[in-house]
Amino acid sequence: MDKLLELLRSFHTDSIYLFGESVIDIRKLGAIVNYKIATKFDIKSIFSEISQKFDMEYYNIKDNYIYIVINDRMVIEIFGLTEDLSFEEFLMSRELNIERIGMDLDMNILYDFAENGINSKIIEVVRNCCVENPLRTLFNIVRMMSKYSFKISNNTVLYLSNEKFDNTVDSYETRNLLFTVLSNKNSYLFFKYLDNFNVIDKIFPEVYEMKEVGECKYHVVDTWTHSLYTLEVLEEIIYSNGYFEDHVKKSYENHTSREYENGIIHIEMLKLAAFFHDVGKPSAMWIDNTGRVRFKGHEITGEEIVGDIGERVRLTDNQIGYLKRMVREHMRPLVLYKSNNLSKNSLNELFSLFKEEVHDILLIGLADIIATRRLLDPSEEMGIYKIYIEYMMNNYLVRYKPLYEIRNMNKLKQMKSDFPDDYERLLDTLVSEIYLGNVKQTEEGITAFIENI
Repeated sequence: MDKLLELLRSFHTDSIYLFGESVIDIRKLGAIVNYKIATKFDIKSIFSEISQKFDMEYYNIKDNYIYIVINDRMVIEIFGLTEDLSFEEFLMSRELNIERIGMDLDMNILYDFAENGINSKIIEVVRNCCVENPLRTLFNIVRMMSKYSFKISNNTVLYLSNEKFDNTVDSYETRNLLFTVLSNKNSYLFFKYLDNFNVIDKIFPEVYEMKEVGECKYHVVDTWTHSLYTLEVLEEIIYSNGYFEDHVKKSYENHTSREYENGIIHIEMLKLAAFFHDVGKPSAMWIDNTGRVRFKGHEITGEEIVGDIGERVRLTDNQIGYLKRMVREHMRPLVLYKSNNLSKNSLNELFSLFKEEVHDILLIGLADIIATRRLLDPSEEMGIYKIYIEYMMNNYLVRYKPLYEIRNMNKLKQMKSDFPDDYERLLDTLVSEIYLGNVKQTEEGITAFIENI
């Protein structure tokens, strides 16, 4: 924040202002996440300076408006004020009540026509205001509802309910909405909210077909409803105190708090993977000769579909690869449960395939199972599935993961020097062999392994 403010202050600060979301960010979050700038200064000159000081991921330039993405957590919008339009008049033209507040670059409030809305935490479209793009307006409302825990006025709900939302929005606006929502502890509610306005399939066209299929022997609802419920269960587990043992909960918190280079937090990717775990069901549906609906192979078709979704919302290759792995493999915990197979070989296969991502696949599997079984038999004890998943997680944390500490042994440091290109693969193989009991975790045992390479 300081870096951008410093840059803006290098211009004529008496003609550059912050408004709306930027002001609320400071009040509610303590830092600006979304920069909204209004100025009479030449906006292309400001853009030129920003492009030299920041690594821009994306930008879109129009006549009097520039949209810049630095990363998913920092969006800059610059609005050019014409000579005959004052900053006060500009604020009064904003379509959302809480956007009608502005300050200078020294954080002094200049105009506040949004006080009632901000204090009451109610967002509404200002009466008689012309809404040029209802879809963008809805996106902004839902994003800020999630971001600030605000509500929407009944009049605005009624107003938007009469809109057809035929407009489009930039893919980066979609991503900004998506990950702001996913950062919320109840993100499933906001997806449900968007669905109530019949726009969820404008964000994800795949949802339309998910609503048409899914009911079968194991599911009493369609795939969309099940996916939404899986996300709800996932969030219920993640944010519960005492659901998992403390050391398991702490391990999950450490794992999911990692931040990607584009500002996305791993917990948001985990939620997105859970949300789309069954996205391949519509394309995989078939009916056998008994008339039973089946979805065999939906994890394979889903992998391709979720990859397309990831590209559409501008995720990195690394993030897309993660989504594809989670969707492709989400059935593994259920298969192990059904086969009652928690042998060393089965667990070793699971752990060696996923490593740290075993956190993700087990949690998605647990949420999927509970979301299915609760609706099939509400009286069924769900704790049995939790115990089963927690056993595997404990086995990974206590028995498997600590084996990687052997990398600190001199013999392993020498192996890294001797086989730099194959070191990680050899280390993984060695860990698996120790876990299975085929190699002793001693200097002699590891020496014998290396000598047989």
